[in-house]
Amino acid sequence: MVKRKVRRVPEIITEEQLKKIIIEIAKTEKNKFIAMRNVMMFLMGYYLGLRPGEIRCIKISDINFENQTLFIPAENNKQRNEENDFPLPDFIIDLLSNYIKNIPFKTAWLFPCYWNRERKKDVPVHRRVHQKAFTEVARRLGMLRVSYIDEQGKPRYNLTLYSFRHRFGDYCYEKFNYDIKKTAMMLRHYDASCKTTLRYVHTANRVKRRELMNEIYPSEISGELV
Repeated sequence: MVKRKVRRVPEIITEEQLKKIIIEIAKTEKNKFIAMRNVMMFLMGYYLGLRPGEIRCIKISDINFENQTLFIPAENNKQRNEENDFPLPDFIIDLLSNYIKNIPFKTAWLFPCYWNRERKKDVPVHRRVHQKAFTEVARRLGMLRVSYIDEQGKPRYNLTLYSFRHRFGDYCYEKFNYDIKKTAMMLRHYDASCKTTLRYVHTANRVKRRELMNEIYPSEISGELV
């Protein structure tokens, strides 16, 4: 029997969950800069839908405060087919401006690795540190569930760093009145079929399933069974 590779998309992270995570970080993280850095990374994922790798590799010089754009070079862009000047809303610009003023040491990176600076290295936060920062706080809050066990026998959870990007895609889809093309544009998906973008549409799928279930089992049945 051929073992099929499991591929399951993560759940979206809700606004309520995000608020709990921010409060938990503020309460438990003793290093004020690390707490501020981690919260800002999560906000960039939640409100902008950036990929985790794009967030970690942002340089301060990539942010144009005058034009309110974020430059995403091709090497940091998963698609690698163009360079992006990504628009930043006013409230993100304000948050970034305040955050940068409070970075306690000189660095080229928006989200620098804190401990490496003591070894005279200026590098962005490592992907494992980024993921661990999220997983640990989500676990403490009881948000994590094992979705499946991968081929290496490791548990894969319902919430990951990509849950922020999925939330953004789902939010855009609703705001654009279920226009998949506009949603794809915001997620920077370039396949004409929008097949990839459809994986980010969670709310619409849940609503559609409920509608289909009601077609199968109309509400009158419950009255007959009682």
